[in-house]
Amino acid sequence: GSSKNWQMYRLFCLSAFFFMSNAMTFTHEHRISLETAKSLQHITSNNILDYFHSELASFQGRMGENIGAEAKCYEKVKHMLNHFLTDPTLSPFIQHSGKWVNDLGDYESCKNLSDVSYYLTLGVAVSRTTQLRIGLCSPLECTLEVFSVFKPGIAQFVSSFLHMNISESQIVFTDTRQHNIELSRISSGTVVFFTICIFWFIGVLIASILDYHQKINGSSFWEKFLRCFSLGKNVAGILKSENTIDGNLEILNGIRVISIYWITFGHSFFMLQFYSVYNLDDLIRDVKHGFAMGIVQSVSFAVEMFFFLGGFLTTLVLIRAFLKPENRNVKNLLLIYFHRYIRLLPMVLLSLCFVIFIQPTLYDGPHNSVSAMTKDDCLTQWPYLLLYINNYITKFGKSCIVWTWYLFIDMQLFVIMPIIVWIYLTSKKIGVFLICGLCFASYIIQMALCWYYKLNLSSARDISTASYLDITYNKPYCRMIPYMLGALLCLLYEEGKSSTGKILVLKKAIQSSHVIRYVDYAIGTALIIITILSFYYLDEYPENWGLAFGVFHMISVAPLFTIGLILLVYPVLLTGGKFCFRLSATAYLTLQVSQPMAAIYGTYLACT
Repeated sequence: GSSKNWQMYRLFCLSAFFFMSNAMTFTHEHRISLETAKSLQHITSNNILDYFHSELASFQGRMGENIGAEAKCYEKVKHMLNHFLTDPTLSPFIQHSGKWVNDLGDYESCKNLSDVSYYLTLGVAVSRTTQLRIGLCSPLECTLEVFSVFKPGIAQFVSSFLHMNISESQIVFTDTRQHNIELSRISSGTVVFFTICIFWFIGVLIASILDYHQKINGSSFWEKFLRCFSLGKNVAGILKSENTIDGNLEILNGIRVISIYWITFGHSFFMLQFYSVYNLDDLIRDVKHGFAMGIVQSVSFAVEMFFFLGGFLTTLVLIRAFLKPENRNVKNLLLIYFHRYIRLLPMVLLSLCFVIFIQPTLYDGPHNSVSAMTKDDCLTQWPYLLLYINNYITKFGKSCIVWTWYLFIDMQLFVIMPIIVWIYLTSKKIGVFLICGLCFASYIIQMALCWYYKLNLSSARDISTASYLDITYNKPYCRMIPYMLGALLCLLYEEGKSSTGKILVLKKAIQSSHVIRYVDYAIGTALIIITILSFYYLDEYPENWGLAFGVFHMISVAPLFTIGLILLVYPVLLTGGKFCFRLSATAYLTLQVSQPMAAIYGTYLACT
């Protein structure tokens, strides 16, 4: 009954506490000196050990003649408590177990004692992406079924300790060693994918050798095909620093590289929540209260930069594709969609197959549950992934290759852009009105959703509710404003090349007046800094901000950041970066070295 379960849990907690408090007194040879044993016995006999024995005696009386698995585990724990000072064979159970929250112990050493022990992890899922863990080197008598008896008591204890409502379903015991064995089994899919990779590498090697000796320089289909796999040709293409489209667009390469750096830097912190950080309290304190951590907390702006670039470049390509009226037909429209899908498909398929067939076999340790979670999700969700609709089908934390949510939104926004550009080239006023209308609609939708679900910065940080991630964060109708603002900037830039009206006046004013450019740079820089630092102040002083301001902040920071970015970018597009080269802080944006780095766009897909 519940009373018996609670008593077993108390016994387990007392035993674990006693083991943890004294484990460091044991030597690496699993022996303890007589002097140390006597000293330890003297220290503990007066305050802890006697209480443990009274608990054991009381619990034994309540268990009666039970000879099941729970009784065997109980007898083993009792023996360990009574004889751990005199029996050196018992010390490995203590030494190889974790000593505190997120201490996973010694997995390899415990695994090597498979005849007497097995390694398991106790996990407490405090949110959908964060789990507190401890590694236990348990005697074989204490099976997972026995440990499951402790779940109600552990849930009650953790709830009071963390001041959170932790249910029994959030307590997870995992036989990690057996789990890893099952997970790392080589399947037929692994063999097929690995064979394809071998042939691919052989093809790259052959093509590179033939290209090096200039044997495939002809114009036949097979020679062109083999050149596609030449390592020399591909590396040269990536490192090429020439801009054959428009020299003023070099600043976009710098923005893209900074976005990649920012995203990788931010995720290096946020991805820690999937794993066991031993000094978790230090991490939480630094992230929440560190002033410099405002850059990490505002890493979503790096994604807004990608959306901004996506809107700008997509619109630029579509304008030039549809510029001639005879090119505006259904056939070309369908070819644009097909080209976009096929261009992304190899990278997506490669990542999907790697996660399902290769990644789980590469790792053996306490944390392979993350690989298992991703593999299991991808086995059921791959059709939605290949259709770019998984952000509507599954919850954020349970999505296959979680970070591909960006690709889903980018593809979904791309679907509507050819139609918008077509309308714009037919009637410029209607096209601009349509883009502005979509921005306004997105803002109103975000306001309604954030107000209804009471979403502000605090609730966004509380990913246990996941409302922010599932309702607004990974939905295109809530993330389209930076994308559409990038499209508007592209239209403004292209119109400035041929227009004779107000846009031409604006262009000439910016090009000829240093003051106007300085004001643009100053306002843009101020908006970017303010929006980034706002995360720190709202996190540091949450009591000073009400729900209304919190909602306003949630829906306004991305548009304001993007407007600041536009004020920095537009003068550079018009002047070729003359001012930027004099300003060391932004000179990097227009350096040619940023172009080859920007070409490695797959970095974003694989950065986490």
